[in-house]
Amino acid sequence: MLSIAKIPTPLEDLKIGLLCYQTSIRDLTASISSKIKSSENDFYVYEILENFQPASTSNWVLTKIVKPFGLDTMQLKKMLYRNIPYNAVHIYGLKDKYSVATQYLVIHRKHITSLEIILNKLDIPLKKICGVEDPYKIANQIKGNRFEIKVRDPPNENYTKQVIELIKRRGVINFYGYQRFGKYRLNHIVGKAILLGPRYVESLPSRIYNKLKMVVDLNIILNKHKLRKRRFRTMIKYFINSLQSYLFNKALSMRLITDNGIKVYPKDYCLEYVSDINRYIVIRCSDLNEDVRRIAKRLLAPIIGYDYLKMDTQDGFREIYLKLLEEEGLSINHFQSLVKEGIIIRGGFRKIIADISSISFSLVNKVLNIGFSLGRGSYATIVLRELIKPMLPSDQGF
Repeated sequence: MLSIAKIPTPLEDLKIGLLCYQTSIRDLTASISSKIKSSENDFYVYEILENFQPASTSNWVLTKIVKPFGLDTMQLKKMLYRNIPYNAVHIYGLKDKYSVATQYLVIHRKHITSLEIILNKLDIPLKKICGVEDPYKIANQIKGNRFEIKVRDPPNENYTKQVIELIKRRGVINFYGYQRFGKYRLNHIVGKAILLGPRYVESLPSRIYNKLKMVVDLNIILNKHKLRKRRFRTMIKYFINSLQSYLFNKALSMRLITDNGIKVYPKDYCLEYVSDINRYIVIRCSDLNEDVRRIAKRLLAPIIGYDYLKMDTQDGFREIYLKLLEEEGLSINHFQSLVKEGIIIRGGFRKIIADISSISFSLVNKVLNIGFSLGRGSYATIVLRELIKPMLPSDQGF
């Protein structure tokens, strides 16, 4: 059973809700010296696409691109949307600026030429694979990502083996990673500003306020008239989703610390596979008759949205979220208020333990080469955080 380590986390982690680790050992030298994403050959991501059905005749074309180091997916999307309607091009994963990422893209046939022109200017190779019937179904068929990463000045080999063996047995806590919160770790603060308005922004320390202006145009965020404009809705959702991620990280941390690991409560939710429909469904843990250790890896934590507290959940997170919202000066009504602006911020569920598999590593000339596969929506930096336990995450490439 996964337990929680009593090792203090750095201030940068605390700011994004990461309050704990799951392993109790640490290489103190590596916590200061180890670095990731030092060069463009250090961090590779490959999307895993399974069970898609090619279509011989279709208006939609499945393609594969290699996003280069130095360009994040959001920047790429903005470039594409200048010349291609947003509903005519679909990219499914948000990849970090400091990675080289092989990812899938579906484009409407009549916009292929425009896509090729844009990508040629960016020196991004494009491979056409086949026609597909529905671009939205592809999203569900991307099962995760394979990562191949170099860690410079890594932890010592014996320590690395110990941590990796523990992760293989227990899995890794499925926190949202650093990049979800942006370069300055302030994306969730922008989300909070959208909900709380000018008074909250005016109350921020000047050093945070000045950095906030580097993240977003505050004239848009604080102007309700502008918020109503459709073109800003994607941006608004992006920042609110970051706030949801912060609240999830902190709520999950608080529960893990209180329980000293994962405990299963009858009214918690988990995934259950139903063979008749060949899919997983969300059910109460009390509806299962299984060993708790088996349930733990399928246990779900709620992501708070305007509909979460309406549910008669009484799960192990409800009181934690109520306390956390009060501490943050928020309420569920703040999420509900966005509905009037046409922005729906729903809740949901996320696995507590990430799906991690095919872990391999080798240590050569003070460089750790580590590879692993993660389920969709899980972060490689959270795996590396557990290994390195960085004291200065931003300076160390996180």
